[in-house]
Amino acid sequence: TYSEAANLADNQVVVRSLNTTIIGVLPVAALLFAGAFALGSSPLEDIGLALFVGMIAGAYSSIFIATPLLAQLKDLEPAVKEHTAKVMRRRRKEALMAAKMPAAEADSAVPGDVVASDGDETGANATKSVSGPATTAETGRRQPHHQSRAQRKRR
Repeated sequence: TYSEAANLADNQVVVRSLNTTIIGVLPVAALLFAGAFALGSSPLEDIGLALFVGMIAGAYSSIFIATPLLAQLKDLEPAVKEHTAKVMRRRRKEALMAAKMPAAEADSAVPGDVVASDGDETGANATKSVSGPATTAETGRRQPHHQSRAQRKRR
């Protein structure tokens, strides 16, 4: 969905934004310190404070306010609403298919398919395979056509 894409984009650039802000604020903080304490200059102190507050507020707003606000405004658009509904329907359908998958796999097992796992990968009953090798990679055969797309994806 649009909101998820915006969240992912924000997560990917947050570290870069913070690093850029810190590097930009350091000289401004030095200017503020020099204007306030070292030189006692009121104009340097004023401009340093304005720059310091502005840079911190800008970094905060671009990370924590701008992206969520844009995502909320975009979610109100009809095309984005339609796309989000379509994605949610597809996810529900895939979740239902995944919930039904274990029984379907056991019923349609072919040689080479892994049928069950008891969770203990070190024990004697780690995985049980229908007669034949555990993977199709060992045999060089293509996957059977009767498998669902989700079954082929998991391999």
